[in-house]
Amino acid sequence: MTLQQLRLPIVGFVSILAVCGGIVLAGMYNQGGIPESTLKLSERELELPNGGEPGKQDNTPLTLHLLWRVESADQTASAVSTVATTTRAAWMTPSKVAQLGIVSKSRASSDELASILLVLEFDGPAHARAVSRVCDPQSTSRDESVCEFESKKASRLYVVDAGRSVAGLRAQYPDRAHFAVVPGVIRISQNTSDGEFGGYVTGLSVDTVQGLEPLRSSIDPVTGEMSWRQLLMQRNFFAVIDFGRRLEPWNVSIEAFEAEVNDAHNAMPKMRQEQGGLSVSPR
Repeated sequence: MTLQQLRLPIVGFVSILAVCGGIVLAGMYNQGGIPESTLKLSERELELPNGGEPGKQDNTPLTLHLLWRVESADQTASAVSTVATTTRAAWMTPSKVAQLGIVSKSRASSDELASILLVLEFDGPAHARAVSRVCDPQSTSRDESVCEFESKKASRLYVVDAGRSVAGLRAQYPDRAHFAVVPGVIRISQNTSDGEFGGYVTGLSVDTVQGLEPLRSSIDPVTGEMSWRQLLMQRNFFAVIDFGRRLEPWNVSIEAFEAEVNDAHNAMPKMRQEQGGLSVSPR
């Protein structure tokens, strides 16, 4: 084989090495130094592989999926019945749209997608308002099982704002234990009937967290199952998640705990988890 014939395979091999090396270096940079933020999440905000169902894909590595939500602009809507990616965000007001500078006048009638920085709020005012809405004792449509679910089972992780710079958002949200800044995509659309703008969070750029070794990939020699499954199968755990210098999440530690047994838990509505959101359907 001539040098000319070897050139293409060599270039391909070097390109693969460069890409792999870049990924490794990016990961090392993200996890180096002081984290940009650290959230202590639970099974309410982190979905296990394959829904955490026993007997399926026993060799699935530990990859946790962030379950985030968006507070609806329709304040009469059920806080747990909407899927985040199709929920018009309450905080995406006309002034916010103007501040972000996403929609130009020449294209105001069409949808606009924009890569942006998003603020994740954990267990804050957005979730408190959701609980207040569905648990309002004065409401004629109050459903006790939905109230129980929202209070004790639904994700408390909300996308609550957007901006162009980490420094600007940190000035507004300095608490790094309850607010994380992450890259994501939002969609702005205009209602053709009244001209009102609506904003939607299309997704987070990185919404999965890889478990650390050896928990992530070790297999129990007796059962043949992944070791993490035995630790987390009861779906009651805390995971400390760091968001690094590249604003990407990575798992620091996971700790399981015993759940409180009560009759209210047995009355919970069945949870159906959607990508980027939650919805509830009765048993």
